[in-house]
Amino acid sequence: RAGPGLRRSRRTPLSRPLPDPGQTAGLCPLRLGSGPRPGGPGRGGTVRTRLGRLVFGEGRLSVLLPYLEGAGGILLLTAFFLYFYGGASLLYPGFHPFLIVVLLVAGRYGFAPGLFSALFATFVDYLLLVWQNHGESLSPRDFSFLWPSAFLFSGMILGEMRDAEGRKYRELEGKFRKLEEEARTAQFERDVLARAKKELERRIFLEPNAVSDLFDVFRSLEKDEAESLSASLLSLATSFAGADSAALYRKERREFRLDLEAGHGRVPRETDLGYPPFARAFESGEAVTLRSHGILPEALLPGGEKIRPVGVWPILGGEEHPEMLLVVWHAPFERLLPEFFQTLGMIADRAGARLRFLRSQSETREAIATDPETGFLRPLFFARRSAEELGKSLRYGAEISFLFLTFSSRGGEEADFHAALMAMREVVRQLLRDVDLTGISPDRSGVAFALPHTGEAGAEVVLRKVRDLWSEKKKGSPLILDVELGSRRESFLPGQGQISQDSYERIMARLDRMVVFDPSARVWGEEGFARIVDRERLEAHGSLGLLRLSFSSPSWEEAVAFRRALDRIRSRGGGRLFPPELQAGLSLDGRSLWLLFPGATPERMEESRTALEELWREADSPKLKRGAFLLEEFLLVPGEDKTPPLFAELAQASVWEEARPRSGEKVSGEPALLPEGSGEGDAGPEDPGLPGGAPLGVFRRR
Repeated sequence: RAGPGLRRSRRTPLSRPLPDPGQTAGLCPLRLGSGPRPGGPGRGGTVRTRLGRLVFGEGRLSVLLPYLEGAGGILLLTAFFLYFYGGASLLYPGFHPFLIVVLLVAGRYGFAPGLFSALFATFVDYLLLVWQNHGESLSPRDFSFLWPSAFLFSGMILGEMRDAEGRKYRELEGKFRKLEEEARTAQFERDVLARAKKELERRIFLEPNAVSDLFDVFRSLEKDEAESLSASLLSLATSFAGADSAALYRKERREFRLDLEAGHGRVPRETDLGYPPFARAFESGEAVTLRSHGILPEALLPGGEKIRPVGVWPILGGEEHPEMLLVVWHAPFERLLPEFFQTLGMIADRAGARLRFLRSQSETREAIATDPETGFLRPLFFARRSAEELGKSLRYGAEISFLFLTFSSRGGEEADFHAALMAMREVVRQLLRDVDLTGISPDRSGVAFALPHTGEAGAEVVLRKVRDLWSEKKKGSPLILDVELGSRRESFLPGQGQISQDSYERIMARLDRMVVFDPSARVWGEEGFARIVDRERLEAHGSLGLLRLSFSSPSWEEAVAFRRALDRIRSRGGGRLFPPELQAGLSLDGRSLWLLFPGATPERMEESRTALEELWREADSPKLKRGAFLLEEFLLVPGEDKTPPLFAELAQASVWEEARPRSGEKVSGEPALLPEGSGEGDAGPEDPGLPGGAPLGVFRRR
């Protein structure tokens, strides 16, 4: 459909002048609506563009479509039956046709559209009754709740079943995506090896078999795990590359300390952080060798003798700094060729890539909710899901019980707890419901059950049945014959004042102890963070800064996002305000976020407090900002005997008594009253110690 004066041609020479834009308007669909069309003054393109924005860009029609379909179907059926069969067919039906529309909409779109269709069908049925009475009364005498109840029951039940199937499908799809990503990563690693071999084949080596030997080296590194990678790396440096002595060093608080050595010859046990070759390789992430930097500075041996390294290669196992340093101290003079340094560089790069892959694989496994061997939830995910269920029980006044089962060997002897876990898995399959949660303890020496909508009596019945089934399993399995089962029951019963508060705090504390460290969020549980603080106080050679951020309206997800935002805060000098050694702890309900960092000074604490207050004001955290924000700080100075108030609270978390009473035994605790209007956050009531009457407020306490 060329304009006037244009010819059809597959190729237009560059010498041909370009046609007039006014003549070619409408030819290209990408310029829809940008110019006049032959059929009219620019109307068709503009209308189609607006419809496209409505349907695809803003997505309004796709959101309203289920509700429009339900309302439209009911109106069409109303018109059809009134026209062909009269009003009596809808006022006194044997089977109401509206029920078909409600079922179809609920089964296709879910709970909310099904509920809307049921309410709309009830409304139309009511209008028909009012119309039959000629509008004389808004309360028709023939009105019955039979069909409205059928509409609501069908729409809600079928819609909820459809939503449940959708959730199962999304969960299964998520697992499939993770497995697919792992397979794609493995394929990527094989492709990298193949490309590395082709690259090495193009290089020039003095020995003809060097390429195949180096490829075998890379294959051996790909088979190593994190525990054996260091030994394999030193073995390759000495046996394959030809170094006389090599060593691996790791950075500690005040020095680079020897981690592993190989070969013959004395090597330094530790060096200062300011030793130039080590410091430059660690900071820049690049190799410092005799070939690239000339003669390197000397290092001191334990007896006072001096030695110079041949080269230092960083092993990049993380995102910011190297995991360790590969140092060659002695090498034959005839080996100091360009190929020697190039080979060691490639071995170090490959070892770093393998270390990063193992770390990402470990994080991916930790991100999976269930334990692949037993099928129980991992401790982190069980604690989170149980905290959510406990928070729902608190908000809606529902009962919930927890069973904590521990394995112990008879007489203190070692027992096969793995066999006990597999036997307990069979017990769970026979006894528990689909809504119940089952998790494994961090040390794999026990399991925990969360039983929603179950009181003390119901939990006692479940515990008794678990013990009976466990006794039967022990009789048929010699592997668990010496394993004893200890139990503890905790029940949350709402509406009992201090007793409810005591049980809530006790259960939340036990769940929080199951969270040791979350690698994806990079936060410790409160008990693990207390141990970190205790260790840092003993080993620190400078002041430590301890901060606690409390939220009266907690949200675990938004608290994690707040912690991640700390890495982006810059100091007045342009660098990172909080160092990479920053340790963070987060309570399970998201109420308290703890921060610990070394090298703290009063000026730095003041700058940190100002930056945190500004970050709070700018943060996109609607749930956290429903309530108040409390900032507490303390400067831990070595040599002071006084215990800071914040550390006293952490010490209570670290020495929580691990009592395991028998079934039915109750544990007393310090009573604390529940606040009125419990909980606007994800799990748990608001903190009564925070000034909740001042929303979006920032309060400081030192």
